[in-house]
Amino acid sequence: MGRQRTNNEDAFVVEQLDENTVLAIAIDGVGGYEGGEVAAAIAQKEIPAYMKKYNRGERLELLKQAVVSANNAIVERRQADAERANMSCVLTSALIDRERKVVDMVHVGDTRMYQFRHGELKKLSHDHSLIGYREEVGDLSEEEAMHHPQRNVISRDVGSELHEVEDSDFLEAEEFPLLPNSIFLFCSDGLTDLITSKQMVGILELPDSLETKAQMLIDAANEAGGKDNVTVVLVEYQAEEVAESLATKPIEEQSLENESKEVVPVTPERKKRCHKKWIVAMIVIIALLSGACAVWFIWTRLGQKEMVEPEEQMMGEPDITNIANPITDQMGLDTAGIKSIIKQYSNAFIENDFETISQLYAPQVRKYCGSCNLSNSQVIEKYKNYDRKFGVNSKHSEIRRGTLTIMQLMDGEIFVEYIEDYKIDRQDTTKPSNFVLLKHIVLDTNAKIVSFDDVTISENK
Repeated sequence: MGRQRTNNEDAFVVEQLDENTVLAIAIDGVGGYEGGEVAAAIAQKEIPAYMKKYNRGERLELLKQAVVSANNAIVERRQADAERANMSCVLTSALIDRERKVVDMVHVGDTRMYQFRHGELKKLSHDHSLIGYREEVGDLSEEEAMHHPQRNVISRDVGSELHEVEDSDFLEAEEFPLLPNSIFLFCSDGLTDLITSKQMVGILELPDSLETKAQMLIDAANEAGGKDNVTVVLVEYQAEEVAESLATKPIEEQSLENESKEVVPVTPERKKRCHKKWIVAMIVIIALLSGACAVWFIWTRLGQKEMVEPEEQMMGEPDITNIANPITDQMGLDTAGIKSIIKQYSNAFIENDFETISQLYAPQVRKYCGSCNLSNSQVIEKYKNYDRKFGVNSKHSEIRRGTLTIMQLMDGEIFVEYIEDYKIDRQDTTKPSNFVLLKHIVLDTNAKIVSFDDVTISENK
């Protein structure tokens, strides 16, 4: 448990499925007190149970099916339990198979999997978040990403909606060669938000036991503030030939011998293919969802139970935060100017005007979205299909008075938070039609949108 938490929403699995295979999972619950804890517990129970019940077949495919099974079990529990209607989790799971000499990974969210070998720490999973992507492509440094206010805003989770194995916007699945003398690290963001890769390496390279190293990593995160719960799973692998001949050969010689006989190297081409898969997957998410993420969020949750109303102080008289002079000077904007940008953005996705939305994005986001094969007209048609499917006649949004807060970040970007009342005129009047959204938008120094996030905090019929 972290130092600032009163309950632990993390969970983990380390289980020997057979004499050659270890199942390892790090799980982080989402959804507030008790909800996230319940979702994590369902995944913790469901995935190993599925792998034991269905133990014949291609291992990576079975692991994908197990995660989908856990996802759908959480959705069913959400639907049956109004108090936990927002619960979900994120997880990173892997099968480490010393017989086949492979590691099969299935990942969703911002938990992580690393491989530590020969003094080098390599990140094998990819964060399903815009900040994680920006860090991976070098747009943000590790330290900048660690302290970014939207660090923990994720684009995927386990349990918020029903999925199938074939869904392209859900699972990240990959197979890696199992190399001798490797330590695999699985962890929640309670670790990676507080200690750097360099600090991890400093601990993992010590000649201590795995138990000691795991505890040292947890202690380091808590000493750095412990703002979240911390989960660490370590799995170490040495080739059988190495273990059998320790008395007769130096470790370095054993490693080289084993690698030359049985290790398939990770070539630049393979790395490129892996990275390409990640890019394609993220492009699909951004192109299809980001332009109208609030609408998407609402429609995929229609029929949920009424949620808690926002705190009353959000509904008071205007109390707009003053913008510091450097922001006004640099961007040529005052509060009204930023509010105008927000209104433009809201109106554009209500009217399915993706040309305007594209112009409001920062260059790196436009480039990112523009790599998708879908044209603006194709994206617009998809959203029109959603309107037809859910019987939507019209949509309207309004920024709630007194809720606009503006803050300048260290890198010069502008963080904007506000409450939006969102209304849908629907043919089916039994479904929720009024929504309250808590919205976060980050603008660059040219007043272009870098990232955004919407959260439904109440629904009324």
